[in-house]
Amino acid sequence: MDGLDVVYFDLPKYHLRGKIVTDAEGCYEYRTVVPGVEASAVPGSLLDDVQVMLGRANARARHIHAHITHADHHMLTHQIHFDGDPLVDTVTEGAIARELIHKTELHEDAAEWEARGLTSPYRTLTCDYTLRSIGFDEVKDPYYLEGFWKQ
Repeated sequence: MDGLDVVYFDLPKYHLRGKIVTDAEGCYEYRTVVPGVEASAVPGSLLDDVQVMLGRANARARHIHAHITHADHHMLTHQIHFDGDPLVDTVTEGAIARELIHKTELHEDAAEWEARGLTSPYRTLTCDYTLRSIGFDEVKDPYYLEGFWKQ
């Protein structure tokens, strides 16, 4: 990173990151806000100029990253995108698979807000994950193959 014009925000190491443990049935719940818009290129950069020429937004679709893990299973890396986000169809890095776009449900009943300790309407979405178990002949770390360097 030497020589790059990188902004240092002096944020805690795990800022905007968390770890969620499921209950015995594998269910979980967390509260967050819909993420803000993230630039896809440094403003004024060559990539930004190309995006302007192509009529693309200098923004990534709103999303949340998820890494789902369980012992003896392969880790799943996932991006959660939101229905109704106009940036989903204008991203420069490529089309977003429709199965990554999750439908949100609007809850407008004041009794529901109050039961959750909220003061205004909120949205929920459900993400179900199925992890692939590690088989007898597979390795947990795909970057380490025992004996590979000996061949």
